[in-house]
Amino acid sequence: MVLRLNIDQTFMRFDHIYIRTLKRRYQHNYMGMRIVFLTLIFAWALVTQVDAQISWPPSADNQTAKVSQLMGLVEASVKYSRPNVHSPTGENRKGKIWGTLIPYGENVPFPWRLGANERTVIEFSHDVVIDNHEVKAGRYGLMAYIEEKAPWTIIISKEPAGWGAYSYKKEDDLVRIKVMPTDCEYTEWLTFGFDNPSMESTDLFMRWENKEFRFPIKVKDYVGLYVEHFRKALKESPALFYSQNWEWAADFCVDHDVNLEEALRWANMSMTPGIGEETFTKLQTKAKIFKKLGKQAEADAAMDKAVASTTASVHQVDNYARNLLSENRSERALTMFKLNEKKFPDQKYLTSLGLADYYVHAKEKKNEVKYVKLAIEHLPEHRKSSLPDLQARLK
Repeated sequence: MVLRLNIDQTFMRFDHIYIRTLKRRYQHNYMGMRIVFLTLIFAWALVTQVDAQISWPPSADNQTAKVSQLMGLVEASVKYSRPNVHSPTGENRKGKIWGTLIPYGENVPFPWRLGANERTVIEFSHDVVIDNHEVKAGRYGLMAYIEEKAPWTIIISKEPAGWGAYSYKKEDDLVRIKVMPTDCEYTEWLTFGFDNPSMESTDLFMRWENKEFRFPIKVKDYVGLYVEHFRKALKESPALFYSQNWEWAADFCVDHDVNLEEALRWANMSMTPGIGEETFTKLQTKAKIFKKLGKQAEADAAMDKAVASTTASVHQVDNYARNLLSENRSERALTMFKLNEKKFPDQKYLTSLGLADYYVHAKEKKNEVKYVKLAIEHLPEHRKSSLPDLQARLK
């Protein structure tokens, strides 16, 4: 029975001005006036019934719990009631849980609710994959048939509501999976949890007394989900006015080698006047996209602007030059090492070391020694530990 308590006074009376307005509008339409009032009264009744429900203590003191895990944008959660090994009366049921309190086999009236009280509910914010079955975003019931020496049958039911599994119908099964339980450390209170989380998957486990089972939950396409998320978010205020959002979205696509043409537009938007300015990192992102699109000349032009930018640091230019060296683009690498030396005359240690390493690659010992000596002359205090290695290169 729903108790009507604390009824909102707003729904107990109608504003006189509003009433007069309705009268004028429907003065020649009695039926229309009646429909309006009946609609308002029905809405008031619904709200008061929802607001007036009382929260009662859980049956047998089996407290409700909820655990959740994010896999990138995708959230999985389980809401359940937690029975303990010792009964509400204090009886020690250790050794009597499996096969006694919860009977083995499927020749029982209904499966176990995987908890107590109301049906255990598993919920997904996005589509996921469980045991090669696609499970759409939504709420589902979670139940099981247990076995003594065989895999347990875990049921994901399309019906999440109900007290226990008494109203279980096999036709509501969405997915049935087989899992082999294992022994675990003693667990007094039934416990659900998540293990091994990543962007692509997580393991759901349940432990009680001395048994545990688990199964993986997989994300269908986390990269595609993020791309679609960026695409939608970057059309809306205020996200579209933050240049870093455009840059990071483009960077994500570069890192995962997807959606490159659109990523190039996003990279350009990050440097659009009124949103952001050209910086080393933004131009570098643009260059990476060009490179993945097979447009090396455009990539080099973007990096020329990046290196010339006032936002470029000596470390950023040095790293770029070393990357060129690893790609066997020696001529361009030397140009960048020399540009770094000229651009940052107060950073002689790092720029000289970069040139010394270039000449190792070029097998020019004389020039290597020249720049190692310069590096030693400008060796900063926090780099003193590298002195023996540098001196060894002079031999």
